[in-house]
Amino acid sequence: DNCTQPFAYGDAMFDVRKDAKRPFRVRAGDTVVTAVGTTFEVERVSDAVPVRVFDGVVRVANDGSERRLAKGEWLMLASNQAPVGGRLDAGSYQAWRSDWLDADGLPLKYVIARLNRYTPQNVALHDPALGDLKVTGRFKLDRPVESLTMIAALLDMQARPEGQRVYLTPRKPRS
Repeated sequence: DNCTQPFAYGDAMFDVRKDAKRPFRVRAGDTVVTAVGTTFEVERVSDAVPVRVFDGVVRVANDGSERRLAKGEWLMLASNQAPVGGRLDAGSYQAWRSDWLDADGLPLKYVIARLNRYTPQNVALHDPALGDLKVTGRFKLDRPVESLTMIAALLDMQARPEGQRVYLTPRKPRS
């Protein structure tokens, strides 16, 4: 097996030439992504592994099952939920290179995990259940204060600094 070293968290982009004799594999947690001549992204965010294919095809293996993703498709595997996937703009490869986060129904907890890579003040939720809220939008990660302000407005929340953290909380009490 020629898998790369596992990584605990992070994001990596690969542009791989097809070579049937030497398949290129990336391991992120329990997920193995095998390139079949492609440009793709593998990310490790909290308990999830999102995979995005910008060109070509990859095979994604996890928990004994294997899926094939083609150009313009994404898949997110998380330990506590069924796999989710969909279509993406294959041209969004440039967004990855310029620190943009394109979210289309992405759970808030994963948006926060990505944002926390760019901000010295850790963003958190007092109520972990809020992490399942879906976020849709395009956010500039290297401008975390602006992005957090936009996310809070989209979800009718407020960002409140408390010590070394900024907490997102609902503006109105949840019923």
